[in-house]
Amino acid sequence: MTFRRHAGMARSRASFRGSAGHAEAFQALVQNSSDVITVCDAGGRIRFQTPSVTRVFGYTEGVLVGTDLSLLVHPDDLRPVQKALLRAAAEPDATDRLECRVRHADGSWRYTETAVSARLDDPLVDGFILNTRDVTERKLLEEELAHQAFHDSLTGLANRALFRDRIEHALHRQRRQRRPLAVLLFDLDAFKNVNDSLGHGFGDRLLAAVADRVRGLLRPADTASRLGGDEFAVLLEDLVGPADATYVADRVLRAMRAPFVVDGKEVVTNASLGIAIADGETVVTADDILRNADVAMYTAKGRGRGRAELFKPSMHRAMLDRIDLEGDLRRAVARQEFVLHYQPTVALATGRISGMEALVRWNSPERGLVPPVMFIGVAEDTGLIGPLGEWVLEEACRQTVQWKHQFGQDAPETISVNVSARQLQDDGLVAAFARILAETGANPGNVILEITETAVMSDAEAMAARLHELKTLGVRLAIDDFGTGYSSMSYLCSFPIDILKIDRSFVSGVPNEPQKVGIVRTIVELGHILHLETVAEGIELDEELEQLRALDCDLGQGFRFARPLAAADVETLLVDQAAARRRGELTVFAPAAS
Repeated sequence: MTFRRHAGMARSRASFRGSAGHAEAFQALVQNSSDVITVCDAGGRIRFQTPSVTRVFGYTEGVLVGTDLSLLVHPDDLRPVQKALLRAAAEPDATDRLECRVRHADGSWRYTETAVSARLDDPLVDGFILNTRDVTERKLLEEELAHQAFHDSLTGLANRALFRDRIEHALHRQRRQRRPLAVLLFDLDAFKNVNDSLGHGFGDRLLAAVADRVRGLLRPADTASRLGGDEFAVLLEDLVGPADATYVADRVLRAMRAPFVVDGKEVVTNASLGIAIADGETVVTADDILRNADVAMYTAKGRGRGRAELFKPSMHRAMLDRIDLEGDLRRAVARQEFVLHYQPTVALATGRISGMEALVRWNSPERGLVPPVMFIGVAEDTGLIGPLGEWVLEEACRQTVQWKHQFGQDAPETISVNVSARQLQDDGLVAAFARILAETGANPGNVILEITETAVMSDAEAMAARLHELKTLGVRLAIDDFGTGYSSMSYLCSFPIDILKIDRSFVSGVPNEPQKVGIVRTIVELGHILHLETVAEGIELDEELEQLRALDCDLGQGFRFARPLAAADVETLLVDQAAARRRGELTVFAPAAS
């Protein structure tokens, strides 16, 4: 490394110049410095260093004399050092400061701050003085803080701020290269169940394992991010076309389906994924593409979860509609804009009304009477299912108490209410239900809580404990849509179940399909063996009713008897049944003629 000197600055480079007294004074000045003071000639060769070079950089005193600075400075920092020396030579009265990395005697690189000044006209120095301080610890701390500012502490992946910045830079490059890029956004289906049942620490370790698995799927140029919670994103650049993005999305989903082993426990999870592609044809921002991927992900959830969806503009309109629906639903829960309709449960042997199932409807001033299929899913996703479910149970209990006072022995014996998986996960559920039963005066033994197989098997151990808690209230428990989920003998034996409701898919057309007859017969016989009542759902035809009676099924529901009715229409039905009983007739729902 050489530096051109100004004319008139030429001096001998052999050694320090000046009297012995001057040399002794200079050495006394530098000998006790805590920083490393280096004197090098105009060509960059070291002529002198303070003893602190041993403590700071590990070199024996004097061993570097005659060494060119270029051999000690990191190659990436060499040009800034050369420029600093040139500037110092051009301005002898100024001190230039720079940061560079210097090789330690052990071969490592140390971060330094160096003040450079030129003393080319000073006969004692005849070169440059470099005052060097080791700032490695501070520099590493700064880098760590910078890393923490832009990376997720749990997984080490880019955080939302860095990911958004990477997208913006990728979009800027795309304007020149005209190649598609994509953002994949996914989260874990039912991750809340993991946290609730196994603890947040376990959930964090699962998220770290997910991050490791995602990292292993990507190219070095791709960026993976944890945006927060269980939400992850991937930036894919330089794609040939949308098929590249869907290929990676499929790989991600397959990877998420494979079991994770965390703390020796195997966990099976799934993910819903949204894909947003920027093709360079239209101007988009990082916020646009993140929003589109988010919309596509929620579309995937709405279409069954565990799948990927590619963003389409129509999805955005649907998402805005959903946001409007959520807002309206929140107001509806606050204002109690709901009504209950009731569908009779009928004893198949006699046709007598045995009970009523309460079915909620949203009586919206703007939307009209909204069926549950349009809003129950939204209520579950937003947490509104808790207060809504409590209102349904309270209203159903009040109604059944009123009917008991009004109709006596002709009143329905039981009232059934559906309880969702999200409600079962709520630790306050049992206390809330206990309060409602006490306040309404309903007989707990006449209250049936209907739960789907999928709900109870999402976390069998935790759900078994919750169902046993509910049983302490004195209520009865029914498995809804039996036969469509796990249908495991083990849970029927370990869960405190009282009733099996046979799914309508097995009831429809049962007289003409031997396979369905066999399935229904098996469920009914299983119920009898386990001392469980059986209820056939969706009975519509006389021949279906006759077949179910022949199979000795206990109870039935369906349009053959009645569609869901408003409370006033139920009362008309109960009046008719009381009149039929007084006439000595069976009931208004007499069995079909043999």
